[in-house]
Amino acid sequence: MNQYLVSRYAHTLSEAQRLMESVDCERCAEMAGTSKNPAWIIGHLAVAGDLMGSLAGGEMKYAHWHELYSPGKEPKPDRSIYPKKDELMDALAERHGALSARVAGLTDADFRAELPMEAYRSFFPTLGDAAIYMMAAHEMYHLGQLSIWRNAAGIR
Repeated sequence: MNQYLVSRYAHTLSEAQRLMESVDCERCAEMAGTSKNPAWIIGHLAVAGDLMGSLAGGEMKYAHWHELYSPGKEPKPDRSIYPKKDELMDALAERHGALSARVAGLTDADFRAELPMEAYRSFFPTLGDAAIYMMAAHEMYHLGQLSIWRNAAGIR
């Protein structure tokens, strides 16, 4: 399972990079009539990778971003509260690399292990459940929001 997750996760990173390539940094906090903006989406995905990496035994690097990007936090149309686009994209790529390295070394028993974060166990009973969702479905869900934002913002 490891190689498939890592492969799909690499694909979602390349999609995020492609979608963000033509988005100007100054436009990243625009709402464009949508519910999420690029600065929030990319930061949220970096934080999700940060959290998943810590659940897989790695270090959490962006704990200071969790208050801004955690589930349930609403995006704001204020550019000044978000890191710059390059910093967000670098953080996303770095967290992808760190999580991919962790997941590549997990065993089948690791994937079957109970999720160490009790608050999320009703959704993800095992580390494998969380890894599959976070590295495949979750990323593509939010990249769909980014694609919708691009269309609404007139970026083709």
